[in-house]
Amino acid sequence: MIRTTNVLPLVAALCGFVGMAHAAPHASPQDLERLSQQNQADAPVSLGAPVTPVGAQTHATRPVPDGLVCKSPRQDFLPVYAQPDAYSPKIGAMVSPVAVTTETNGRWTKILRVGQNFGWVHTRDLHDFMPATPTAPPHCHVAGEAPNGKVVFAYSR
Repeated sequence: MIRTTNVLPLVAALCGFVGMAHAAPHASPQDLERLSQQNQADAPVSLGAPVTPVGAQTHATRPVPDGLVCKSPRQDFLPVYAQPDAYSPKIGAMVSPVAVTTETNGRWTKILRVGQNFGWVHTRDLHDFMPATPTAPPHCHVAGEAPNGKVVFAYSR
C-alpha cells in the first residue's frame, strides 16, 4: 500500500514542472529576450580578466647554467635517474626537448630537469635535437628558466 501523504508533494512538483515546460513553447522570442535581459541585469557575472592566448604568452626567464644544449631523446619517456647509476631511483622521464649539460660520467650525461634539479640519463639515449613535426623550426636552444622553474626553450629556423 502506498502512503498518499508521501506521494502528494511529488505529484505537485511534477505538475508544476510539466506546466512550466508546457508554457515555454508559447513564449514569443521577444518575451524570451526580455526575460534573458532581466536575468542578466539581476545577476551580473564577472569572468575575470581576459585570457592571453597561449602563443602570445611571454615568460620572464631567469638565466640557467652555461653550456646547456637542446637534445632529443632516442624515444620519449625514457627514464631519468637521480645518480649516474641504473640502480639509483628513477626521478622522471625524458620528453623532447631535453636541456643537456656538458657533464658526463662514463656512459651517463647530466640533464637539467626543473629549477636547479638535475638528473642523469644514458648518453646513448640522446641525439641532436629533432623537431616534433617537419614544419616546426629545426633549431632549438635553452632560453632560460620560467618563474615556476620549468626550462624554457626557444626555436628558430
